Amino acid sequence: YRDLIRDLEDRRIMSSSTISKLMTVASNAVLTKPDYQDKLPPSYGTLYLLSRQEDESLERAIIEGQVTPETQQKNVIEIFPPPSPKVPTKPKINRISITGDLNLLPKTKLEQLTDLLKSIHQIKGIKVSGISLD
Repeated sequence: YRDLIRDLEDRRIMSSSTISKLMTVASNAVLTKPDYQDKLPPSYGTLYLLSRQEDESLERAIIEGQVTPETQQKNVIEIFPPPSPKVPTKPKINRISITGDLNLLPKTKLEQLTDLLKSIHQIKGIKVSGISLD
């Protein structure tokens, strides 16, 4: 098998990418059903894109006539649009904790920390609590 693949590549009959795509198509349970052979497009590139879809969705598209011998690669995204990104319903809360007695810091370090926290507190969506920023 490996010799065959190497020979196809060496003789420039097929690239490793093409061989990989054909193997993916050949291992797809839906695309290899004999009942669907006459309903599929002839392009291995299109078949490869179809093979990357969920089996249930792919089978439904074939049965409903959305996938036909005329289906092209550009049609696959129309038939199987990518899922829209999920928008978080609640913002994630991140916390920064400062442990220890801040009064033990030298006055200049405490002033630097307070100034830094004031700057952070002004950023939209960030809240600094538990320390006086006056």
